[in-house]
Order: sequence, then structure tokens, then C-alpha cells
Amino acid sequence: MPYLFKEYKILTLTGILIHNLSILIHSKKNEYVRSFDVHTFNTRQQDNFRIPKCRLSISQSVSETLGLKIYNKLPPNIKSRATLGAFRRDLKMFLYDRCFYTMDEFFNDTYV
Repeated sequence: MPYLFKEYKILTLTGILIHNLSILIHSKKNEYVRSFDVHTFNTRQQDNFRIPKCRLSISQSVSETLGLKIYNKLPPNIKSRATLGAFRRDLKMFLYDRCFYTMDEFFNDTYV
């Protein structure tokens, strides 16, 4: 049964959440701080957004914090799309191909 999502190109509920939060962050990406804005060291994560520190665990599931974590986990070739339309198209193709059923599946995937 799970293969039907992939075969008919239907996003799972997790895929819809990833899609919507990623588009929200991508459209407002100039409002967030990146790692290279904080320091000048060349690191692998220099293009990732800084995630605000949360004292309470409930604060970690707020859409903005979760959206930043999801966006940081996306492959670089998708994050580097300049236009929102190209970003949306490539993100949907990625999500159709991967077909995530849980957020843990998404965060533990290696995109090989």
C-alpha cells in the first residue's frame, strides 16, 4: 500500500508539512540569520540557518523552529534555487521520490 503514494505522486501528511514549512522559510529567508553571518570560518554548515535556542521542548515544535530545522536538512541543490517556483518544483519532486511517513524518517535520511 505505501508504494501507491510514490506511484501516483501523492504527498504524505509528513510530506505536506515539510513542503509547506520549507516554502514558508524559503520565502522569508532574508529575515533569518545564517551561520556565516555570525562567524567567518568556512564550515560545511555555513549556509544553514541559525536555529534559535529553546528553553522548553514545546517551543521546539513551533512552526518557525521546525521549519528552520527542515530547511537546513534539505539537499543543497534544492536550497540553492533562486526563484520560489523552481524551489517548489524541485522540492515536490524530491518529496515524491522519497515519500516520508514520519519526521524521524526525514531527519535520518542521507539523500544518497
